[in-house]
Amino acid sequence: NKNGPLSALEATSNCQNLHVVLTHNRQEQCIAIMGQMESFHIHKYMRVTGKNGVNDPNLPLKYTSRGHQQNGRISAKIPTMESTKEHWESLVSYLQSLDKALEELKSILKQVVGDDDNNTVIV
Repeated sequence: NKNGPLSALEATSNCQNLHVVLTHNRQEQCIAIMGQMESFHIHKYMRVTGKNGVNDPNLPLKYTSRGHQQNGRISAKIPTMESTKEHWESLVSYLQSLDKALEELKSILKQVVGDDDNNTVIV
């Protein structure tokens, strides 16, 4: 615009939809917007080595996980087998008791709500 930056109202006056991409302010960061089937997944590319993930400006951009940080580290560690087994056992217990818990809850809710299908109960 020859008259300087537009106000938010002016900039969005012709928009039927507005998508906002939130990102941390980084030096030498680029954001590409491309037309295609709508997706709200943000694809991330970095110039990192394959071994330890260190940033190297001489490398080509490489598709990375969303957990890949600027310092080359991955923000989330892969769970250990011990941790996986522990949580799997909790999941199995939950799934085995779910039907019974739902049946008990239905009878309680029937007393609270009655026959009115328009009531909403949040548990």
